[in-house]
Amino acid sequence: MIGAVGHAPAMRVFLFLLAVLPAFAAAPDPASVAILFNKSIPESAKLAETYRVARNIPVANLVGLDLPKADDIDRAEYDSKILTPLRQEFDQRAWWKLGKNQEGLTLPVENKIRFLAIMRGVPLRVRNGPAQTPGTNLPKEFAGHNEASVDSELAGFGIQGLLLEGPVNNAYFKSDKSINDANMPFLVMVSRIDADTWQTCERMLRDAIQPEKSGLWGRADIDIANKIKLG
Repeated sequence: MIGAVGHAPAMRVFLFLLAVLPAFAAAPDPASVAILFNKSIPESAKLAETYRVARNIPVANLVGLDLPKADDIDRAEYDSKILTPLRQEFDQRAWWKLGKNQEGLTLPVENKIRFLAIMRGVPLRVRNGPAQTPGTNLPKEFAGHNEASVDSELAGFGIQGLLLEGPVNNAYFKSDKSINDANMPFLVMVSRIDADTWQTCERMLRDAIQPEKSGLWGRADIDIANKIKLG
């Protein structure tokens, strides 16, 4: 590791990074962000409002669902409490337009919401349940498994008719474009504000926002892999 301070070649690399990082770190349009929280937990609603104000997200983009107060839910609960109500919210708010792809799947062909921020209080995991598609020709490692992360399920929740067992290819993997420019309205970028306590969640927000206002100061080290001759 070569310290950036006192080494001209490393400093040039550091300054180059400072120049290009803003292009990759541009904040999303607040109107393109929806916030999902558990309205049966007051702290979840409060955290959602704190996040909304901090990021200047429209009030209309808050989505509160009456969810179980549990980290793990079964597939039926996910479908009835999260998936179906969230699709209905997107329909009623005219956030997306649905169509069909070449495989005949119904999915968003236009989507005003590109980011979904999930607050603490929304369940974390979908438990494994009975096979939904018996007879599917899957490797034994995947056969009979439909457990999932809630967040990963919500990344493509607008796509209807996907098999529940087995993996699903990530169409955005290795893309060098932003989600807004990738022409993939059927996907949303999912993030989560979660920790062991509500106080920690609020601190996460404060700690992320403060450096954006005042700057982040400190020593930076750049690993140049010995590709630049020093002297």
